[in-house]
Amino acid sequence: MREKEFMEMAKQEILRQLPEDVRAGLSLKEVKVVKINDQKNHGFCFQKNGSKASPTLYLDQAYDLFRHGASLERLMGDVTRAYLESIDRGLDPAEPDLSFDNIRDKLSLRLVETKRNREYLLDKPHLDVGNGLALICDLQLSRNMSECWRTVVNNGIAEANGYDKNELFQEAIRSAVKIDPPEMKDLQDVVFGDKDGRNLLSGTDAPLKDNAGSIEPIYLISSRSRQFGAAAFFYPGVKEQAADILGEGYTVLPSSLHEVLLVPDSSQIPVRDLQNMVKETNRSQVEPKDILSDNIYHFDNFQGKLSTIQLERGKEAR
Repeated sequence: MREKEFMEMAKQEILRQLPEDVRAGLSLKEVKVVKINDQKNHGFCFQKNGSKASPTLYLDQAYDLFRHGASLERLMGDVTRAYLESIDRGLDPAEPDLSFDNIRDKLSLRLVETKRNREYLLDKPHLDVGNGLALICDLQLSRNMSECWRTVVNNGIAEANGYDKNELFQEAIRSAVKIDPPEMKDLQDVVFGDKDGRNLLSGTDAPLKDNAGSIEPIYLISSRSRQFGAAAFFYPGVKEQAADILGEGYTVLPSSLHEVLLVPDSSQIPVRDLQNMVKETNRSQVEPKDILSDNIYHFDNFQGKLSTIQLERGKEAR
């Protein structure tokens, strides 16, 4: 069954299951939203006469389950309950204060690949950081003690509130470093759950001379929250500080939108193997919405330059 047919059936089933008093004055508007990595989300915006609150519930997962045999009645029962719970919670319809003075200390960053986000970036201010990568601004505001309102700054928000693009990114970088600071850790510490593993960017440790005894050391860079932490690699001075800590240049593996991995130049792992590892991991282990890039990069510690590694047939080249 095509998605269009499913959406019409889903709409009728939702309306059938809703109590009559809730159904009165309610319309379901079909919406399509372009998410990060140009992922498309489809759902319904529940618009009630006389109410400013119009929650949107997405049905992509339900459609996938339906195609694999799940009951439409049960699936739409879950959607119906979610909508009724949103009413019971009494969603605050008040719009948040998005004036620049109010949001400047609540900004953070996300790193994306431009070619994966051609449609997504059309309506968003973004900062080109080279090698086909760009930063966008993330905004998090508290509604109350238990709820949080989070979004990416788009052109509509920026224009309605008079944001200047240069000032927006200056403040986003400053704020991100403060509220979600960068971390660099030995990957083994992260994998084996060593919560006390040292943050090499803290400045309290001497440069690594023996790579902490590891034969093939790999390091992880993210933010403290680990949410969209790959952007931390582009915080001011982080690339250079990582090279100082390692005492050499390094290859950058875009593990996901949430972190990058650094492999020192002294590693014996062939660059082609690193490239293949990233591509295979993206295909088999990383959700499409979390993929950063299939490319790998090199930071030259002498030139202080980041470049995309180009692999030529039959040989490796940086």
